[in-house]
Amino acid sequence: MRRILFSLIMLFIFGNASAQLFSIRGHEIGFAYLGPKVGTTFSTITNMDVLGTDTKTRTGFQIGAVGEIGLTQMLSFETELTFTSK
Repeated sequence: MRRILFSLIMLFIFGNASAQLFSIRGHEIGFAYLGPKVGTTFSTITNMDVLGTDTKTRTGFQIGAVGEIGLTQMLSFETELTFTSK
């Protein structure tokens, strides 16, 4: 129940984020966007030795922020800062 409630709160907070157009002398140009990035990573570690192959699977996480700066509707720059656990 806590996970569902937490997911709904996060969706409400970050679901309404949208890019904002800047207005210069009455012309709308460019936009800026900043948002969260959350995910899961799945890593496979294989160790080969004389006795055979040993394979382990690990689950990690990634968290960070993503940003986009738009110059026009057709041209934008996107960057992100991410911490990944493997």
